[in-house]
Parts: sequence; structure tokens; C-alpha cells
Amino acid sequence: MFSMMRERFSVTALIATVALVFAMTGGALAAKKYLITSTSQIKPSVLKKLKGPRGPVGPTGSAGSKGDPGARGPAGPEGKQGAKGDKGDPWTAGGVLPPGATETGVWGYTLAEGAEDIIPVSFPIPLASPIAIEPTSNVHVIGTPGEDPTNCPGTADQPEAAPGHLCLYAFFPPSGTVGSITFSKVSGVLLSAQAEATATAFGAGTWAVRAPTT
Repeated sequence: MFSMMRERFSVTALIATVALVFAMTGGALAAKKYLITSTSQIKPSVLKKLKGPRGPVGPTGSAGSKGDPGARGPAGPEGKQGAKGDKGDPWTAGGVLPPGATETGVWGYTLAEGAEDIIPVSFPIPLASPIAIEPTSNVHVIGTPGEDPTNCPGTADQPEAAPGHLCLYAFFPPSGTVGSITFSKVSGVLLSAQAEATATAFGAGTWAVRAPTT
């Protein structure tokens, strides 16, 4: 009987001992568990091993919808007054052709046999005073280059005029009679033209007028 009790005691004690050992071991293991909340808690050499290679870049996403306009900002301060600009060249609105300046244009006419007509020569920029026609006329019709080098030193391709003169250059010698002045104002002149009784008349060319220097 004693031997049976000893045997039972031994088995019971053994089971209790094993249970006690497991209980103590589990507590110890549980006590060594940590909650990691930041990579700074991991040893750098270990953290380096945990990092895998960078994956490929993904495709670009589609553009988002247009946002609503922002609120209008406050008005900025008024800027400083700018410096005075350079004088206009050669003319400003409402003014006249400056002294010594030249302006150019074109003219032309066609007349039937025996017909008479008026040739207008208008100045886009008005003169300060009309072209003089008395006692001598300062309007010249140049059929051949070099006819009047003093007052009309230019050509049909490059019309020029002396100060206070108007020069009409023909591309070819005009036919009929042309050049009698019927009107002279700051905005231009009117010339009379007449064809012969048995032939038509025509003429065309360029003109130049130069404002007096004084």
C-alpha cells in the first residue's frame, strides 16, 4: 500500500512540477513581449535587413477636376508715375508735320480725249501752312529725273523735296497738260489736268512734300 501511494505521489508531483515550470516559462515569455510603435526602436542593422528593394514607379494618375476660382484678392497699391516718354516721331495726333520733316504719297490720272479733270494730292499729315503758289509756285511736276535738282533732288523711286516745296515725280513723262494749281491748303493741293482733243492723257508717280525748316 505504501508503495502504491509513493507511486501515485510521484506521478502527481511530477505533473505539478511540469505544470509549474510551464506556467513560469509562459510568464517569462509574456514578460519579454514589446509593442513597437516607431522604427527608432529597431536596431539600424536589423532595420536595414527588413527593408526590401524599391518597387517600380506607378503610372501617372489622371488629372483632377478643375477647382473652384479663389476669392478675389484686395486691390494693390497704386503704382508710381512713369517717366516722361520720348517725343513722337515724326508726328502725334492733332499735330502738323514737324519743321524739316518729309512725307510722301502717290498720284495719278487718266483722261479721255479733250477731257479736263482735277488731280488731288492729299497730305496725311497736315502742314503748318499751305504750299506757296504766289508770286512763284513751289509745286513742281518732274517728268524726267534731274529737271529741278535744287527744289526736287529725288526720283520717282525715292521722292524728295526742298523745304517748303511739293514735288510730283512721274514714272514716265505725263501726257496732256498738268500742273496748273487750283487749290492749296495745309491738307493738300489740287492740280488741273487736260488731255489733247485727239488723244487720251495719263500720268502716275509719287510725290514728296517737306515742311519749311523755320
